[in-house]
Formats: sequence, structure tokens, C-alpha cells
Amino acid sequence: MIHILFIVPYPELREKVEYVLDNHPENKRISANIQVLTVDQISRINAGSYDAVIARGFSAKQLKAMHPQTPVIDLAISGYGIIRTVAECRKDFNSTQIAICGFYGKIYEASDICKLLGCEVEIYPASNHKDLEANIDEAVAHGCDALIGGYSAVELAEKHGIPSRLIRTGEDTILQAINEAIRTVEQIQIERIVAETYKTIIYASKDGILYIDSSGTIRVRNRVVKAMNNNISLLSRSLQTTLPYLYKSFNEVLKGG
Repeated sequence: MIHILFIVPYPELREKVEYVLDNHPENKRISANIQVLTVDQISRINAGSYDAVIARGFSAKQLKAMHPQTPVIDLAISGYGIIRTVAECRKDFNSTQIAICGFYGKIYEASDICKLLGCEVEIYPASNHKDLEANIDEAVAHGCDALIGGYSAVELAEKHGIPSRLIRTGEDTILQAINEAIRTVEQIQIERIVAETYKTIIYASKDGILYIDSSGTIRVRNRVVKAMNNNISLLSRSLQTTLPYLYKSFNEVLKGG
């Protein structure tokens, strides 16, 4: 069973996630906890108890920083989603200069395509959700007459009386995120099995064996190596400072691939 935490910013997205999960070919293997939370509520989540987390925008970014050992999959904003939302603004508000506010990936090509809809689109990227207020003020000062973005950006725009539309996440994006989560978790499980197998071999060996990661830190050592070094623990220590006579050979192996 794969345990996935889904963080969604608005209830309608929860319904879409439930629909995609119910119709997923591997739904019997997936145990999903779907929570409707805004980015300022993320800090109370214990994501470390899940195999993977799926979230959007600032929530995904914050979860990656909070739980570096847990895979966090982004619900990406698609170029189509941006173009569709810009078209909604044109229709609903007759906007001619639209601001895209928030934390997104490669959306610059989408903004160029939006010119074909007869309006200018300006991007106001934010490194975190606390920057959104300043971004929106800047957009208004530059003459933007409508705004599109994530849930936090649209919520702030509404408070300021600025016409806005939410960039929504579609079923295809949700499906892609679920599939990526499954692949990621499966790969991690395989790597753990391989690591445990190697660890068993190392500890059972009568020869002295070390495992050193690419940074030169000792991650695994068996009892023979420990005995050779007066039973001093070598784990998580630098090979260069602990066993300097091996460091040259280690570097040669590292450079040679």
C-alpha cells in the first residue's frame, strides 16, 4: 500500500482528486488522505508519516523545506491552464492587462501566447506567499486591471477589490502527479531493499568494508573496520580526516566513475 497525502487549497479540487483516485487503475494500492488547507496552515501537517505528498504552488514549496526526506510532488500549473484563465478574465472583465501572481514554473511561453487573446500579460513571481501582497500592489501600480493566480493570490486580490480568477488544476495534472508519486515511492522502496542487502553483506563479511557517499562521508562500516580503529565509531565522519590514507584511492574511484 502506498500512503499519499494530498494537500489541496479549495474544496472543488478535492472532488477532482477523489474522482481521479477512484478511477485510477492502481487505486487498490493507494491510500490517500486529502486535506483542504491553505499555505498558512501547512506548518501543522506531519507529512513525514506518508510515503509521498502531493501539493500545489507555495504549499508544495513549503512542504519540501519542512520535510526534505519525504517526496513532495508538485501539482504543476500548465500553460493551458494559464491561457484558459486569461481567456476567462477577458470574457468576464474585458481586461487588457492581466497580472499572473505567484510561484510557478516555466510559464513565460504561455504569457507570450496570451497576446493572441488581445491582452498583455505581466508575470509577478513570488518566492513565498508572504510576497504576494507586495506583488499585487506592484501589479496594480503598473496598470494591471485583473489578476490570475493560485488560491492565496486570488484571496488577497478579492480583499483589495481587484478582479481575479483562480488558475485551476485539471484531472490530467492530478493523474500525472499520482503516477509520479507511485513511481517515486516504488523507486525509493527498491533503493531501500538494495541498501539493506548491501548492508547485510558488509556486516557479515570477515574483511574490513566501508561505504562512503559521494561527499566523502562514511555511511556504513562493519565490525572489522571498527576493530581496526580501536573500536572508535567512524559513522558520519569524513574519510579524509578519519582515514586519510584511503582518501586518494577514493578520489580516483570517484573521478573514474
